[in-house]
Amino acid sequence: MTQQRVSVRLPGEIARALDKYCDDNYLDRSTVMRTALLHWGPLKKYLKEAKNMLDIDKIEAILEIQNLSIDFESFESGDELADYLDGREFPCFDDPMEVSEYQREALREIYQERS
Repeated sequence: MTQQRVSVRLPGEIARALDKYCDDNYLDRSTVMRTALLHWGPLKKYLKEAKNMLDIDKIEAILEIQNLSIDFESFESGDELADYLDGREFPCFDDPMEVSEYQREALREIYQERS
């Protein structure tokens, strides 16, 4: 997960309430703000959509391939993708593709995060 620093101006009463909450619960502002945003109704829809999207760059890095025009979203699991690719011949490779156990496990984790 990539992180970005965000600066927010808060009205005085909100800032004071935030500080009081942090003091009472031994938390820092960042943790409280992140938690509040994660549970804020209007944002939940967008967070769920982002979570359900596959990280194509990560998949390509694991498989050590790029731009093969594979629809990674059409596979239900990492194992299904690995089975599809293992032994498949692509015009840009001299040998059929081999998916290692490490790659299979990494793909499995990516697709599990999605569900």
